Amino acid sequence: MSALAWGAALLVITLPVIATDVALPLPNVEIPPIKGKTGSFDIIDIDQAAHLMYVGDRITQGVDIFDVSTPSARYLQTVPTGPANGVSIAKNVNKVFAGTNDSSVAIIDIDPASPTRNTVIAKLNTGGKKRADEMDYDPREKKLYAANSDDGIVSVVDAVHNTIIKKLTDMGEGLEQPRYNPGDGMMYLTSSDQNAVFQFDPRSDVLVATRTAWRSTRRRTRRCWGAPTKRSPWPSSGT
Repeated sequence: MSALAWGAALLVITLPVIATDVALPLPNVEIPPIKGKTGSFDIIDIDQAAHLMYVGDRITQGVDIFDVSTPSARYLQTVPTGPANGVSIAKNVNKVFAGTNDSSVAIIDIDPASPTRNTVIAKLNTGGKKRADEMDYDPREKKLYAANSDDGIVSVVDAVHNTIIKKLTDMGEGLEQPRYNPGDGMMYLTSSDQNAVFQFDPRSDVLVATRTAWRSTRRRTRRCWGAPTKRSPWPSSGT
């Protein structure tokens, strides 16, 4: 093959493909209780097996339920909880948890065979002054970790008996989304104000490590996984 032919072939191989903008229609799902109003939604969680979506809704003041078994979602109902923020499904105990503005965790029964299905069966006050916010569920220990973002409180809920079994206080402000890791069985929680990641062991409900996520310098902001705080037993070489 000539040099010119090789060059042409190379251009064909290496030239980037430039994608054109494609306008895709976005379906709108009507929520009758707030038709004509501006929505204020927070966390969404989906029951993949039942094809149901649960949405924290501050305007309907509850958890909206949608049928998502087809490409077009369909509104079913709103479970009144008070203005809802974080939402988490606990499938193996047939419950949905929602953090509300009155510093409580509302517990919704989602058992298809239960006479109280899609109603609030318990509401647990976390003792904070502001909202109970984001949360996540540990299906192994059957515990929910809920964060009060502005109160510095992390509440541990026994998902079987619907009780708060432990509260970790003085955690600082800016608490964000807890996330359970099934790989190591730990619960992780970020803090935007403290630039930190907290690690909890749900077996004993203790804070086992705190790590700084990043720090600012005068010239740049960089990741700093090698700078654990005084509370952190993690090795400085970890990632």
